[in-house]
Amino acid sequence: IYQHIPAILSRKISGTESKVMSVTYMQAGDPGVRNIIPETCEFGGTMRAARRETLETMGQELKKEAKAVCDVYGALCDVDVQIHGSAVENAANLLDGVRNAASKICGSEQVYIIEEDNLGGENFSEYSRRVPSVYLFIGIRPADQEKIPGLHSPQYRFDDHVLSGAAGVFAAIGYYGCTGMLEERENHSELKYRQ
Repeated sequence: IYQHIPAILSRKISGTESKVMSVTYMQAGDPGVRNIIPETCEFGGTMRAARRETLETMGQELKKEAKAVCDVYGALCDVDVQIHGSAVENAANLLDGVRNAASKICGSEQVYIIEEDNLGGENFSEYSRRVPSVYLFIGIRPADQEKIPGLHSPQYRFDDHVLSGAAGVFAAIGYYGCTGMLEERENHSELKYRQ
């Protein structure tokens, strides 16, 4: 089943869709017993995609592939796919205001919009589905390092030197929101602030 996951992603779902399926744990047998083939194997992980429909298709295809593989080998499987949330959707009318607020704290050269799909933040999608929101990243790479381990790496270490700047950005966003300077007014091409 594990070996069929790449086929689900490459053959069953469009190559233009942003998606990832990761197996993050696998357990079979007893490490202390080396001469017995395990009767059961359990594994699991995560799926991410830019669109909820893609997640649903991934889940359906995973179930089909698992059943087909088990049928070939005379095995049984129980596939439990849980889809929580969907893609984060930034409120377009808030983007410029958030960028302006963050730029006041960090400098405009440090603030930019990531245009391509990003598969992080699926938990935040529950907020963005309900209220207008903007998902943002606070960079933590020290200036003297070219790169740092990714968030899900065991080598990742949070560098708290960014906390004061992050707090300032959130305070500025809050201030802009409370004073009516965050939202872009509808039916205007340029950014207008409410009085």
